[in-house]
Amino acid sequence: ATHFAVEDFCVRHHDEIFLQKGDQIYVETEKDGWMEGTNLRTGKQGFADRLDAGIHLQGVSGEL
Repeated sequence: ATHFAVEDFCVRHHDEIFLQKGDQIYVETEKDGWMEGTNLRTGKQGFADRLDAGIHLQGVSGEL
């Protein structure tokens, strides 16, 4: 599923992906508050914490 980043998410570990507000993310898997996916703007793949205060994701039908 494709989601949008509502806030920036800064990388803290080598396997995480940087997200800017408005970036589209193709989410491949989700588990325990973490998602693995691809930032469609940069093409980078990795993990992001959905529960972190710095990131919130909405589905394509949601508004930013």
